[in-house]
Amino acid sequence: MKRLVAFDLDGTLIPGTTSAKLIGEALGHKDVAEACELELTQGKIDNIEVANRLASYLKDVSLGDIQRVYSMAPKIQGIREVVDALRTQDCYIILGSITWKFFVEMFATEFGFHDYCGTEMGSADGKLTGVVSRHFTSEDKATFFTNTAANLGIPLANCIAVGDSRSDHPVFASAGLSVALNADEETRRRASLSLDTDDLTQLLPLIVGL
Repeated sequence: MKRLVAFDLDGTLIPGTTSAKLIGEALGHKDVAEACELELTQGKIDNIEVANRLASYLKDVSLGDIQRVYSMAPKIQGIREVVDALRTQDCYIILGSITWKFFVEMFATEFGFHDYCGTEMGSADGKLTGVVSRHFTSEDKATFFTNTAANLGIPLANCIAVGDSRSDHPVFASAGLSVALNADEETRRRASLSLDTDDLTQLLPLIVGL
C-alpha cells in the first residue's frame, strides 16, 4: 500500500528556529526577521506579508551564500534514516513549507525527498532577485499535499502529515494521520498524536506499518 508522508520544515526538521531567522542572522537583518516571525505567530500578519517584508533584503544575495547558511542550519537527528526507512515502505515523501523554496530545495536535495514546495523567488546569474515570484500560504501547502496525493492515486486516509505549528493545520485537516512534532499546544490539539523528541527516528514506530 503506497502512502504519502509530508514533513514541515521550520520548527519541525529545523528545530527551535526558522530558515528566515537563520538567513536574517547571517545577512544582517535578524531583527526584522524576528519581528516578522513574532507578528506572524501572533496572527497580526500573514506569510504573504512576511515574504514581502523580507524579500528586499535578499536582493543580489548569491545562492552560494544561502547554501552556506543552509549548511550551518540546525537539523533534527535521524532525518536521513527516516527518509530511507520510509522509502523502503513504498512511501512518497514530500517537504511542505511556506518558507523560501530555494532553501527548502537544498534540504530536500540533501535528504532525498521526492518533492517539495515553498515561497518562490527568481534568480539571475546565481543571485536572488529580491522579488517574490510566487507566494505560498498554509492553504497552498495543503493544496500541494492533496494534489500530490491525488496525482499519485493515494487516498487521503493513507496520507500522513508531520508538523509543529499553525501553517500545518490545513494539512492536518486533510491527512489520515497527523503528528504534532515538538509542537505548540493548538497544533497538538489538532493532531492525531503528539511526539516530543530530538531524534526523528522515534517517529518511525508510530507510522511505519500503519
